[in-house]
Amino acid sequence: MGIDAFTPLQVIGLLGACLYMTNYALLTVRVLTAEHRSYFVVNLLAAAMVLASLAQAFNMATLAIQVFWIGVSAWGLASRLRRRPAAMPRAARASAPARLPAPAGAAGRVRPGRSGGAPGPAWTPPAG
Repeated sequence: MGIDAFTPLQVIGLLGACLYMTNYALLTVRVLTAEHRSYFVVNLLAAAMVLASLAQAFNMATLAIQVFWIGVSAWGLASRLRRRPAAMPRAARASAPARLPAPAGAAGRVRPGRSGGAPGPAWTPPAG
Protein backbone atom coordinates (compact mmCIF):
# COMPACT_ATOMS: atom_id res chain seq x y z
CA MET A 1 0.00 0.00 0.00
CA GLY A 2 1.62 3.23 -1.15
CA ILE A 3 1.04 6.69 0.28
CA ASP A 4 -1.32 7.43 -2.61
CA ALA A 5 -3.60 4.60 -1.43
CA PHE A 6 -4.70 6.48 1.71
CA THR A 7 -8.28 7.72 1.61
CA PRO A 8 -9.22 11.13 3.00
CA LEU A 9 -10.81 9.49 6.07
CA GLN A 10 -7.65 7.51 6.76
CA VAL A 11 -5.59 10.70 6.56
CA ILE A 12 -7.98 12.43 8.97
CA GLY A 13 -7.69 9.50 11.39
CA LEU A 14 -3.89 9.49 11.18
CA LEU A 15 -3.76 13.25 11.80
CA GLY A 16 -6.01 12.73 14.82
CA ALA A 17 -3.65 10.06 16.14
CA CYS A 18 -0.72 12.46 15.62
CA LEU A 19 -2.58 15.13 17.58
CA TYR A 20 -3.11 12.68 20.46
CA MET A 21 0.57 11.77 20.54
CA THR A 22 1.77 15.38 20.26
CA ASN A 23 -0.61 16.53 22.99
CA TYR A 24 0.52 13.74 25.30
CA ALA A 25 4.20 14.47 24.60
CA LEU A 26 3.66 18.17 25.41
CA LEU A 27 1.93 17.17 28.64
CA THR A 28 4.78 14.81 29.54
CA VAL A 29 7.51 17.42 29.04
CA ARG A 30 5.39 20.02 30.87
CA VAL A 31 4.85 22.40 27.99
CA LEU A 32 1.14 21.88 28.67
CA THR A 33 -0.62 21.03 31.89
CA ALA A 34 -4.04 19.54 32.46
CA GLU A 35 -5.12 23.06 33.42
CA HIS A 36 -4.54 24.40 29.90
CA ARG A 37 -7.77 24.66 27.96
CA SER A 38 -5.85 23.87 24.79
CA TYR A 39 -5.03 20.40 26.17
CA PHE A 40 -8.72 19.53 26.20
CA VAL A 41 -9.47 21.21 22.88
CA VAL A 42 -6.72 19.21 21.14
CA ASN A 43 -7.88 15.94 22.76
CA LEU A 44 -11.45 16.63 21.67
CA LEU A 45 -10.34 17.44 18.13
CA ALA A 46 -8.11 14.36 17.93
CA ALA A 47 -10.93 12.10 19.14
CA ALA A 48 -13.36 13.59 16.62
CA MET A 49 -10.87 13.03 13.80
CA VAL A 50 -10.25 9.40 14.72
CA LEU A 51 -14.02 8.92 15.17
CA ALA A 52 -14.61 10.28 11.65
CA SER A 53 -12.14 7.74 10.25
CA LEU A 54 -14.31 4.94 11.66
CA ALA A 55 -16.93 5.68 9.00
CA GLN A 56 -14.69 3.78 6.60
CA ALA A 57 -13.23 1.05 8.83
CA PHE A 58 -15.48 0.52 11.86
CA ASN A 59 -14.02 -0.84 15.09
CA MET A 60 -16.18 -1.03 18.25
CA ALA A 61 -13.25 -0.70 20.68
CA THR A 62 -11.98 2.42 18.92
CA LEU A 63 -15.50 3.86 18.91
CA ALA A 64 -15.76 3.35 22.68
CA ILE A 65 -12.39 5.03 23.30
CA GLN A 66 -13.19 8.03 21.08
CA VAL A 67 -16.63 8.57 22.64
CA PHE A 68 -14.98 8.41 26.08
CA TRP A 69 -12.29 10.96 25.09
CA ILE A 70 -14.84 13.32 23.57
CA GLY A 71 -16.94 13.18 26.74
CA VAL A 72 -14.04 13.64 29.15
CA SER A 73 -12.47 16.39 27.06
CA ALA A 74 -15.76 18.29 26.77
CA TRP A 75 -16.33 17.95 30.52
CA GLY A 76 -12.76 19.06 31.34
CA LEU A 77 -12.97 22.02 28.97
CA ALA A 78 -16.37 23.10 30.34
CA SER A 79 -15.13 22.90 33.93
CA ARG A 80 -12.08 25.05 33.10
CA LEU A 81 -14.21 27.59 31.27
CA ARG A 82 -16.47 27.91 34.32
CA ARG A 83 -13.63 27.93 36.85
CA ARG A 84 -11.60 30.99 35.94
CA PRO A 85 -10.68 33.32 33.10
CA ALA A 86 -7.95 32.34 30.66
CA ALA A 87 -4.48 32.10 32.14
CA MET A 88 -2.09 34.99 31.62
CA PRO A 89 0.42 34.34 28.81
CA ARG A 90 3.90 33.30 29.94
CA ALA A 91 5.54 36.55 28.80
CA ALA A 92 3.02 38.63 30.74
CA ARG A 93 3.47 36.47 33.87
CA ALA A 94 7.22 37.01 33.79
CA SER A 95 6.87 40.79 33.81
CA ALA A 96 3.96 40.94 36.30
CA PRO A 97 4.75 41.84 39.91
CA ALA A 98 4.86 38.85 42.23
CA ARG A 99 2.55 40.57 44.71
CA LEU A 100 0.67 43.82 44.82
CA PRO A 101 1.58 46.13 47.70
CA ALA A 102 -0.87 46.20 50.60
CA PRO A 103 -3.13 49.22 50.84
CA ALA A 104 -2.32 52.00 53.30
CA GLY A 105 -3.26 51.11 56.88
CA ALA A 106 -3.06 47.37 56.24
CA ALA A 107 -0.33 46.71 58.83
CA GLY A 108 -1.43 44.26 61.49
CA ARG A 109 -4.64 43.19 59.74
CA VAL A 110 -5.65 39.55 59.86
CA ARG A 111 -4.83 37.87 56.58
CA PRO A 112 -7.73 35.89 55.13
CA GLY A 113 -7.33 32.15 55.29
CA ARG A 114 -4.95 32.06 58.25
CA SER A 115 -6.04 29.88 61.11
CA GLY A 116 -6.33 31.34 64.56
CA GLY A 117 -6.72 34.87 63.29
CA ALA A 118 -3.00 35.58 63.56
CA PRO A 119 -2.10 38.93 62.06
CA GLY A 120 -0.07 39.02 58.89
CA PRO A 121 3.39 40.53 58.70
CA ALA A 122 3.57 44.27 59.15
CA TRP A 123 3.55 46.19 55.91
CA THR A 124 5.66 49.23 55.31
CA PRO A 125 5.33 51.39 52.23
CA PRO A 126 8.25 51.38 49.80
CA ALA A 127 10.81 54.11 50.35
CA GLY A 128 10.77 56.73 47.87
